[in-house]
Amino acid sequence: MSDIRLADFEDAPELERISKSSMTSFWHKADFEDAIISQNAVVFVAVSDGQLAGYVVMYFAADEGEIPSVATHIDHRKRGIGSSLMNIIRSEAKKRNLSKIFLEVRVGNETAHRLYEKSGFIVSGTRKNFYDNPKEDADIMVCLL
Repeated sequence: MSDIRLADFEDAPELERISKSSMTSFWHKADFEDAIISQNAVVFVAVSDGQLAGYVVMYFAADEGEIPSVATHIDHRKRGIGSSLMNIIRSEAKKRNLSKIFLEVRVGNETAHRLYEKSGFIVSGTRKNFYDNPKEDADIMVCLL
């Protein structure tokens, strides 16, 4: 079981480590710090056994949200942390009266697709050659609230 809380500035170095271990185009400490202090973003972290186990970042403007980064540390996967993070971000979006949330995901990332679909997201388009290392298309997914 994990606890979900808002991230604070001191979490940024560990969030970078989680991001780096989870994806090839990872977020840096400064990216997390910028999101944490932004008035147009929210960052939630999952804490399991006293350690940061995952995170989700959402930026918002007008009535739309965008999730540019979400990850669960490899040692904490398959424990429902990703689902908990997606649930809290949907709840936060509703509190902020957002009508939809967008995200991009590698076309071949079946695990992430299943998580997002379970969280109410559907594929709404494709971005050709969006990712590097390796080069891959991204599915654009949207969740209507």
